Amino acid sequence: MRTALTAAAAALALGLLTGCGGGAGKHDCASVASAVNGDVKDLRTAVSRGTGNPRDAATALRRLQLNLDQLTSGGNNAKTSKAVADLSLAASNAKNALDKGEPVDLGPITNAAGGLTSSCGKG
Repeated sequence: MRTALTAAAAALALGLLTGCGGGAGKHDCASVASAVNGDVKDLRTAVSRGTGNPRDAATALRRLQLNLDQLTSGGNNAKTSKAVADLSLAASNAKNALDKGEPVDLGPITNAAGGLTSSCGKG
């Protein structure tokens, strides 16, 4: 199972590696923002199932960080860079809560993901 998840994450990351920079950065940023929104949705699903599923939540957080890593080297505008930093911090805080067995606050993650989507949609 772990190998399959690792392979899937690697395939996703490889597909995104060619984007996020150069002249087509706006389109690539939007693609990554869309993937991040999918990761946030997966995280929300994982933590909202009754007592939550820590393994699924951890997987969603890893995918989210992999996607964010694609934007850190892409020569983004200041708004996108701030949104990536905010979302990365929110994901780190969520991971810390998850590691401690505490409830995960999705508010900061959702807000930061919205900021990323907004900044990627603008040139």
